[in-house]
Amino acid sequence: RVTAMQCAPAGSASAPHEPDVTVIVLDTLRAGGVLGAWRDQELMPSIHTATSAGRDHPRAYSGSNCTPPGHSSLFTGRYPAETGTLSKGHVRLPAEVLTLAEYLRMFGYTTLGVVSNTRLDSGLGFAQGFEQWDDGLVVDPSGHYYALRRVANSSLVRAVGGKRLMMRLKALADATSSANQHEVTAMMTSERVGAVLDQELGSGTRTAPVHLFVNYIDPHMPYDTRADLAQAFLPNVEDATMEAARHDMPKLLGLLYDLAKRLEAGEQPSGSADLAEKLDWVEEAYWEQCRQTDEGLRALFGHLQRHGLLDPEDLVLITSDHGEELGENAQFGHGNALFEESVRVPFLLLGGGFESGQDQRLVSLTDFFPTVLVAMGVDEAAWPRLLSGFPLQGRIPDDRMLRFESGQLRGCLAGHLKMIALDHGDRLEWTHAFDLSVDPLENHNLMLQDPLPEQVRRFLDRPPITPSSDAVLTIESGSDIDLAALGYADEVNKPR
Repeated sequence: RVTAMQCAPAGSASAPHEPDVTVIVLDTLRAGGVLGAWRDQELMPSIHTATSAGRDHPRAYSGSNCTPPGHSSLFTGRYPAETGTLSKGHVRLPAEVLTLAEYLRMFGYTTLGVVSNTRLDSGLGFAQGFEQWDDGLVVDPSGHYYALRRVANSSLVRAVGGKRLMMRLKALADATSSANQHEVTAMMTSERVGAVLDQELGSGTRTAPVHLFVNYIDPHMPYDTRADLAQAFLPNVEDATMEAARHDMPKLLGLLYDLAKRLEAGEQPSGSADLAEKLDWVEEAYWEQCRQTDEGLRALFGHLQRHGLLDPEDLVLITSDHGEELGENAQFGHGNALFEESVRVPFLLLGGGFESGQDQRLVSLTDFFPTVLVAMGVDEAAWPRLLSGFPLQGRIPDDRMLRFESGQLRGCLAGHLKMIALDHGDRLEWTHAFDLSVDPLENHNLMLQDPLPEQVRRFLDRPPITPSSDAVLTIESGSDIDLAALGYADEVNKPR
């Protein structure tokens, strides 16, 4: 289902440069996933080779630990609490918030999006600014879904049956119309992108620059990879209990919950063959999806090359909306904590004048919006107001403080000091502090020391963020799709 969005017509603003801008989000991929390895096996060998001239940022962070607010920070250059996407559930990006796609439309860009995550369907505001937004891989193409939801939101339904009837109709729409996100593969997403590019750009000479956004659902629960690719990714850990639950999401989540309780109780893999085997199974099942993603990205780069979107002056970002816990911190999945495994993400820039190599600076997904503006040569006076990020072509302040937040969880990172708070709506309860320079695995919570270290005390004297009433809001799961069935049990679990 390729949806023609009701976005503003292309404007007449001009810039000295008009690079094509492609954003590739590999949903749920942890930091190091693109260029990294697991047990001496390259995770994405093809894309590693194809991006050898890229600029890697190993200290990159999402603005959040789950999909909607993570994408909102990328799209808007602002943090979730600044854009109304802090609350939990099926979050909607408000129409009044300016996105990169909307801004690029003013400069005449053709804006195209293809998504593989139900939480980004075109009814949730993330498509604003895109001429075409293809969510057909995860939303029924008949229109039945949106028709039922429109009826559910009508004043007549609210008057006759109130909120209960409205929620039941929405649940009916989800149950009868939503496609199965679990069956979507990276190759299917790339084929969809190729079809959209062929339809919108054709084979002739283009007259307008292009902004393309692609969301891949890999890697993501239920950690399912095509058999031949999984077999080639060693050591092929076998665990009959875990394997039997792979396609039964409630059962799989229950098994992961049991593993988390064992780890939280202090049980160590070194002392339990059963625990070690199950943790190995989870890790391999997660990481082997990178081979399936690599296959899809190889096809995507072919489509980009064919349509002239990989020229040296063009800008390509490969990143993720958040990471994933694989047993670290007695956690699995995402959305329930702000530890490094949840919020650090890959961030690889190609083209746009960036030299190859590593950039060790602290960067955020919010930095991409201003980075595009500098690549275009837009005068700073014409930049949108309130951007929270910094252009990566210039100097980033040594004392920069970046954030990651979702629901009641609010986190900050300045230098190597990482602070995490629980937001009660009217006050912040600071629960964790880590010095990542000496404790990268976050094993030693400085908030438990007495007296508090000087750097923590100074931070608490003048915390850089304030409480938000949005933090305690939860969007009822009954009003949207069954988040738990998609692996989003994090939306109802108690935050850590």
